[in-house]
Amino acid sequence: MEFLALILAIASIPLTFFLGSASVDGVFGTTGIIMAIIPVVVGILGIVMAAVSKKKGKGGVATAALVVAIIGTVFATIRFAACVACHAAANKAGQEITGALEDAGASFDWEE
Repeated sequence: MEFLALILAIASIPLTFFLGSASVDGVFGTTGIIMAIIPVVVGILGIVMAAVSKKKGKGGVATAALVVAIIGTVFATIRFAACVACHAAANKAGQEITGALEDAGASFDWEE
């Protein structure tokens, strides 16, 4: 089990930087947030499995898995928070622009 924990721990780091990059390429909204949360879940699973292995008396590999999983989860959580903040800022900016255009007399009725 400690090797599975180590694999999950190691996987959480590249997943943080490569899986969530779809949101930069134009996939915004719910899909981008889901892609950013997957590495957090993988890192948490790595922490849990490493802690269970460490409790069973496994030594070095379990400790390494625990440390790497914590680092990966921290990176993934920061990335997820940044993704949510960016999404919220883009949504607010879009609402402000739409409001300003409507105040200027622009019409958004697409059926005309």
